[in-house]
Amino acid sequence: MLLRDYMIAELAGWEQDLTRGWRALLGDVAFDFGAIALDLNIGDPPYLTPPRRPGRGALHGGSIFRAFSAMEPESVRVLVIGQDPYPLSGRATGRAFEDGLFSSWERGVANSLKALRRAAVASRLERSDLLSAKTLPWRSFLRETSDIDELRFESMSEWFDRLAGQGVLFVNAAMTLTHYRYGGCREQRAHLDMWRPFMGGLMRGLADRIATPPVHLLLGGFAQDLQHRIMVTERDPQVRPASTPVRTVEHWHPLYHRFLESNPFDEVNRVLTGTPINW
Repeated sequence: MLLRDYMIAELAGWEQDLTRGWRALLGDVAFDFGAIALDLNIGDPPYLTPPRRPGRGALHGGSIFRAFSAMEPESVRVLVIGQDPYPLSGRATGRAFEDGLFSSWERGVANSLKALRRAAVASRLERSDLLSAKTLPWRSFLRETSDIDELRFESMSEWFDRLAGQGVLFVNAAMTLTHYRYGGCREQRAHLDMWRPFMGGLMRGLADRIATPPVHLLLGGFAQDLQHRIMVTERDPQVRPASTPVRTVEHWHPLYHRFLESNPFDEVNRVLTGTPINW
């Protein structure tokens, strides 16, 4: 089956998966299915992660637009941009970095998510000493914070839910994936290109139509380049820069060894208007 045909069929009527507020903000955004090369075939049966509707095999049913179900546009205070969903069945939830196969922080947690959680707890407790993975390995980090009930009993999904309740929107630049290869492949690139008009509409819409535009937390070079292309330049005729300046925090990707040299969540709170996020 051609990837282009599959994605056109899979995303038919996608607008109905969003609330009226999100549909109004995104306006006439359309996916760039033409960016998917006609020689790209996918397996039979095809495999899409996350699924269009909540699927089986995950503790917390994932779906493509799950991140948008927890808040309306005017509630978004921080926009966190990842790159691709997790490639394994059940792991992608529709929220960047969240892992649908695990509820505990003890085992199986992806390294990127460990780094994010460590930075969040360090920010929340105002303890920069918790950032060092070399002097405080993951299990030691968990033991160090185990006497704090609000952390010990907070599952992974509860953490993401709590941040969503404060207006933190975690999204991937490509919110679907059909094939993954370490270092990237043509199929991954096709999903990223297909979703780019959606991401442009999301980022510009939040900047132009919300009274206080959210802070953009850009983790890694890919997210930073995406922000630059969509919000700053006009190199692509399909891209219109936002008319409102956006506050940004640029930081290393959570997988990069320098990520924990400083705390991106503290940086966000320093530039955020109003109440800081309780990470």
